[in-house]
Amino acid sequence: MKTINWVGLFRLTETTKPKHMAENARAAFGRMPDQSQRARMRDVISSV
Repeated sequence: MKTINWVGLFRLTETTKPKHMAENARAAFGRMPDQSQRARMRDVISSV
């Protein structure tokens, strides 16, 4: 999985920091997770 932060995983958008705002904007681009990656994401969330 190529996600590098929580923004990429959850598409969080709330922030007051310009650096975080730039990360949030970049999260809208790129490929979507495939079926295998979505399964891994579900496993991670289920284990929390």
